[in-house]
Amino acid sequence: MNFEDFWAAWPKSDRKGAKSKCQEKWNKLKLDLQADQIIKHVNWLKTTDAWKKSEGAFIPAPLVY
Repeated sequence: MNFEDFWAAWPKSDRKGAKSKCQEKWNKLKLDLQADQIIKHVNWLKTTDAWKKSEGAFIPAPLVY
């Protein structure tokens, strides 16, 4: 798993943008080492009421995740 898998797992929303900045941060923090856990967490978050509320209006930007 890597950044592209994370980006694909993140739900579409108005805040999903700045892919290159997000990837820079991902690389700087060496998150490929934790990608599996991160993606599992994102997939769980997608099932929560907070992320489902108002058709995803409260899903944060992946850059600030």
